[in-house]
Amino acid sequence: MPLSPLPEIAAILQAAAPPPDSGPEPAVGDVATRRSNTAAMFTALASSLEVPDDVEVSHYDLEVSDGTVLPLAWYEPTTGDRTASAAMLYLHGGGMIASLEQTAPVYDIAVRQYVSGSGVPALVVDYRVAPEHPHPTPVEDCYAALQWLEAHAAKLNVDPARLAVGGDSAGGGLAAGVALLARDRRGPKLALQLLIYPMLDDRTVVPDPQFPTEFLV
Repeated sequence: MPLSPLPEIAAILQAAAPPPDSGPEPAVGDVATRRSNTAAMFTALASSLEVPDDVEVSHYDLEVSDGTVLPLAWYEPTTGDRTASAAMLYLHGGGMIASLEQTAPVYDIAVRQYVSGSGVPALVVDYRVAPEHPHPTPVEDCYAALQWLEAHAAKLNVDPARLAVGGDSAGGGLAAGVALLARDRRGPKLALQLLIYPMLDDRTVVPDPQFPTEFLV
């Protein structure tokens, strides 16, 4: 028997549900519609989130091996001790097909909340996504961002021995991949891996029977 979500979770799901006139679920391969639905859902979710006022954001560019320049956003607290702190590379979700631009309404606030609550700064990378950029491009982009974080540790006032990688959903799967690359390539050394409902199993090809299909994007 399917489980009923907790009231606070049900409220979030309801806010994220597509409008009644949004039409049927997009066909397989209709990436444009799924991206549009994802952007609309994240915009709706963002309207209910509180934005911390004790986090500032700086922007940088990362040039990867093929010459592509990826935007980076560095979130750091404006209060507390900032002497050689730990730091996290946080990877956004979006089903491996939604870019940071389409998910930013939620992830900008979510990362601010993480940084504000923990006091640990975080780096966010606008990694390239499928189907235009299939594997291994997304995970390689994310690994390059981890290398950038280590290389710029002194400038960012970060302890390079206390680096973490984390993410949720697609970002959680990519975080796991980055951790494996860091292990196999002998660096950067990670102090923590934080996976939040990560996409790890490529055999997950049917909806979860406990998840209402009307909330799928």
